[in-house]
Amino acid sequence: MERRNLHACLALMFVASALVSFTSSSSRRHFNATVVDPRGNRPVVPGTRSEKCASQKEWPFCLDDDWGHKCPSGCRIQGLIDRDDHENLKRIEKIRDLLDQNNAKHRSTDVVSKQTYDYLKDRLTVDSGNDNNYYDLAQNLRQRITDMKVKIDRQLRILAALKDRVKQQVVDMERLEVDIDIKIRSCKGSCSGYAEYNVDRESYVTLEKQITKRLNQRSKAPSPPEDAPPLTLQDVDILPAPPEQYTAVQREVENLLQDSGSVRAGREEHLTLQHVYS
Repeated sequence: MERRNLHACLALMFVASALVSFTSSSSRRHFNATVVDPRGNRPVVPGTRSEKCASQKEWPFCLDDDWGHKCPSGCRIQGLIDRDDHENLKRIEKIRDLLDQNNAKHRSTDVVSKQTYDYLKDRLTVDSGNDNNYYDLAQNLRQRITDMKVKIDRQLRILAALKDRVKQQVVDMERLEVDIDIKIRSCKGSCSGYAEYNVDRESYVTLEKQITKRLNQRSKAPSPPEDAPPLTLQDVDILPAPPEQYTAVQREVENLLQDSGSVRAGREEHLTLQHVYS
């Protein structure tokens, strides 16, 4: 039994010595290869430090057998990882802040856009209704002006007929007096009584002149009250220009007022078609 234990111990010692010799020989070969290589890294004695720092900043993964003491340790790698993580975390936080700011700006812009859209929609709706009301009022005013012109034409025809009738009545009166004078003169010798009657032709001539002058004189409208503003037509700046039917209404009103003699200028107060429509 003791003999077997002795043999086992000898075997273990032999294996350990073989491993030590193999490790030392490999290290020696590595050192000799390093010394022989003229372009390789300079050999460094353990326990010393190079006077110059390595220019290479990013080192690949390595083993102790490859670089020796130059191979970065796990703490060094963890420090580099922590530093990069910290920098990346700051970048991520900055990106988050920018996202929050842009999100707030987007919400603000979206709210303002919706408010502007609602406001413009309401204004367009109101303006559309005002345009329809304006068109209806313009059509109504145009129809009234047309009816008024028809009535004025009819009254003018009636007035012309009355003028002719007055002239004819004056002529008939003169003829009647002439007939009366002729009959009186014819029965002057046979009638028991006789009254002198002379036709006043000069009065008829004067009457005819006055009637002709009065009929030819242009009738004027009564003057408005002093405190009432005169009705004056003027152009209203409208962009874009109104349709043709609106300008036609203004021309008809102006012509009608000029015919009636009620258009006056030179006053500070003006009443335009815009006031009429409102």
